[in-house]
Amino acid sequence: MPEHRVLLITYPLSDFNLSRIREAASEHFHVMYTPSPEICTEEILSSAEVIFGEPSQEEIKLATHLRWLHVASAGVDHVLFPELRERHIVLTNSRGMHGPQIAELVFGFLLQWSRRLPTWAEQQKQHKWDKGPYKQMKLLHGLTMVIVGYGNVGRAIARAAHGFGMHVIGVRRTSSGKAVDELGVELLDLDSALPRADVVVNALPQTRETVRLFSREKFSLMIRKPFFINVGRGGTVDENALIEALREGMISGAALDVFSIEPLPAEHPLWNMENVFITPHIAGLIPGYMGVAVRLFLDNLHRYIQEKDLINVVNLDAGY
Repeated sequence: MPEHRVLLITYPLSDFNLSRIREAASEHFHVMYTPSPEICTEEILSSAEVIFGEPSQEEIKLATHLRWLHVASAGVDHVLFPELRERHIVLTNSRGMHGPQIAELVFGFLLQWSRRLPTWAEQQKQHKWDKGPYKQMKLLHGLTMVIVGYGNVGRAIARAAHGFGMHVIGVRRTSSGKAVDELGVELLDLDSALPRADVVVNALPQTRETVRLFSREKFSLMIRKPFFINVGRGGTVDENALIEALREGMISGAALDVFSIEPLPAEHPLWNMENVFITPHIAGLIPGYMGVAVRLFLDNLHRYIQEKDLINVVNLDAGY
């Protein structure tokens, strides 16, 4: 082991957030700050007991004394390297801080779709007064939303949906044995839920079980031609099947914040589809995001120093 305990930070941080960590760690760790890859040397990596950042697989291999890795995101598929499991490194994430902003984006998408907001925006540009397109508007009140990946984010979306008078069905990996949860959300398996959906919200993490889960088979179950929203992970959707579903009218449209390849290539057909809304993986972002993430990390750092159980520990087998 190194002579002194090292906490390595590889995220770019403001002076204020960096000082918060230095103050909390000062009596227990020497804090190393290397936000640029070129200054994150093998010597530094090999001394780190704790890393707050998103190291590459090669950096994990070099971090021979690493015991705990904390990432500032909820998704962890980008750091799920075999070395974590083989060396019993604890991985924690920042889930729990994304629900409100993701729920707001979901309903921003939904209102664009249901109230035809892009149509009225285009008419405004043209100084055009034509009420005719109102006939294609939808009322969210009374529609059924299926949330696939019904966890912390899913519950935030469900609360917003109830405010609009929607019926909500939740789909999650493990069954609680209940038909309805404490929020009044009906709990079903995926294949039973999809035929009832007017809106499908995908909030799934990417794991071995969820890769390309939304296949042509799943889209064919969406008999009510719902609006499809993806704020989970791009790899959970077979994008070719999604494009076919859009072109064939199996779904009425899609709102996509995440993609199997990011940035989305400029030549990708999804860019030019009229019934698709695209945002560049910003659903979970807010001004001051890293400040909130640092607060979560500091909570865990206090626990780590006191040898208490950490929160948001990732199941390395399940992938979340």
